[in-house]
Amino acid sequence: MVRLEELKTGPALVVCALVVDGRNETAEYLTALSPVERKRLDYVFQRLAELGRAGFRDETFKRLEGVVCEIKEHRTNTRLFCFTSGHRLIVCTHAARKPAGNVRYQVEIDKVQRLHELCLVEGVLS
Repeated sequence: MVRLEELKTGPALVVCALVVDGRNETAEYLTALSPVERKRLDYVFQRLAELGRAGFRDETFKRLEGVVCEIKEHRTNTRLFCFTSGHRLIVCTHAARKPAGNVRYQVEIDKVQRLHELCLVEGVLS
């Protein structure tokens, strides 16, 4: 079973986390962060929701391949992998510390693409 769990909503975007079979990898990652690191990421989510993708420099919110994007928080070396759906929805699939090298990035991109296809099959995205 696949569903979306809302992280932040604003006038520009809705930022959600993907829950697959009861497991929310994004929330698990965020819970393990220190309060300072979590506060920094909450700020990024809030700005995304309020200003949209245009409110960031290219380094903070970047399209990697197709619908696959990443949200970076530089001070914590955190990368949140996500995909976009329509013009108002960003779905975070999982997060990690900065991946080492292009091979690792391809693994993360492939995972996001698989989860995006799963969402389409399950009818989660409208």
